[in-house]
Amino acid sequence: MIKLSLRGKLMKLFLAMFIIFIPSAYSLTNLQLAMEMYERIAGAQTRTNDPVIVKMKTLLDQGNKAGAAAEATKVDSFYNITLLEWSKKFFDPENANSIDGELTDASATLIGMIRDDEPFNKIFTADLLYKVDGVAAIRRNNNAHYVRATTDNVNLAQKLEPDTISNVYGIAPDATAGIFTTRGFAQSFLEAGTNRAAIKFINNHLFCSEMEQTGDSTRPGQKIGRDVFLIPNESVPDLHQTYCMSCHTAMDAMRGAFAHYSFDNNQLAYTPNSVHEKYNINPENNRTGFKTVNDSWINYYSKGVTKDFNFKGNQSGNGLKSLGKSLTNSSIFSKCMSQKVFEKICLHKPVSAKERSIVSTLGVEFTNNNYNMKNLFQKMAATVTCYQE
Repeated sequence: MIKLSLRGKLMKLFLAMFIIFIPSAYSLTNLQLAMEMYERIAGAQTRTNDPVIVKMKTLLDQGNKAGAAAEATKVDSFYNITLLEWSKKFFDPENANSIDGELTDASATLIGMIRDDEPFNKIFTADLLYKVDGVAAIRRNNNAHYVRATTDNVNLAQKLEPDTISNVYGIAPDATAGIFTTRGFAQSFLEAGTNRAAIKFINNHLFCSEMEQTGDSTRPGQKIGRDVFLIPNESVPDLHQTYCMSCHTAMDAMRGAFAHYSFDNNQLAYTPNSVHEKYNINPENNRTGFKTVNDSWINYYSKGVTKDFNFKGNQSGNGLKSLGKSLTNSSIFSKCMSQKVFEKICLHKPVSAKERSIVSTLGVEFTNNNYNMKNLFQKMAATVTCYQE
């Protein structure tokens, strides 16, 4: 056995004392945690003697992290900065997480619903639209109302007020479907094209997935549109079966729900008695392809590689409102919303097993708590440990 010299013993004792008495570089005091939590939730820094910080620290001292997080969601900047940026990412047509887009009726409605504790599963079904009090009335063919609110630096936390889509845009209440039937959504995802961009939106923002991840060529292909080439490449004759069908089976089966909606003449266009012409263009590409004649839809994302999305309601129907109800009545919707909140608080996607478990657990709690998004932000902020990253 090697015997330590007196000097060695003293050095060992010193190191032990150093480890015990020097705070870990990875720990935060409750004041530091309050400051970090505030910045992630409220989207801005503040001073240590801010009354909100003082109250948050007191709650943290008492072991009440959720209560501390709740205090930060009462600050106006939670709506004016954090939720404004968070909501804009939904409507970036390139899905590049851009926050450079304008405030629109769609993003304002997301913010208002969270402020007023509206169940977030109504996001694609409600006849609900938020406008800005004190700003000139909304016009159907431009975004001037919301641009003016931004230019005037209006406090959205105080000035958003609810109205109805049917009142503002003259669409029958039964034909409204939450943000699906807002001008902002239509401009981003229903302009030109074939309305398949709306299904990409669903993949990106309700499933938190890319189209390639949810594709499955084993699903039924009877609703693939006539514009999809039957033989897109003569040198690879089975390309349609092995590649094109992968995305188009579920995409085209679902897009029928949007058949009466478009973005024309700079406004949301709703034609209850006719299918928009873009649905049946280029029939020569695939003479045996599906011709859209109504707004029927089938949710094939309930099958194949995405069967674990766990859709609980009807998997087929007519109209956009019924599709919205089907989409939000699923495990994947709640899990995706939880993931989006995690990413906003932690500034990165969930990577570790622990992080993925937090997202899944809080997704279930989100459902059980009547889809309260504000509460999800509070619980996420109280649960994660990413504040030192």
